[in-house]
Amino acid sequence: MSVRSTTTNAATATTAAARVKGWELAAAIARRYRAVHTGLGIMGNAAFLVGSVLFLFESVKVVGIWLFMVGAAGMLTGSVGSALVDWKSDSS
Repeated sequence: MSVRSTTTNAATATTAAARVKGWELAAAIARRYRAVHTGLGIMGNAAFLVGSVLFLFESVKVVGIWLFMVGAAGMLTGSVGSALVDWKSDSS
């Protein structure tokens, strides 16, 4: 085994460990602030619903588009937070 191969393997292992640590940190934050990502998910659902209804009216269609996009982002944030909490509790 060459020195370069050993160095590359060590660097890859270090990078992988850093990624796992990053996910563990994200999971710890999501667990600690569970109400925040749950609240973002609920507000996202509400914005998504209101935005969907506003699509029906030409005069407020632009507002509906923005609410739709903000709602989708809120729902995604809530789902990712919940997934991180579930992932960390399953691996513990």
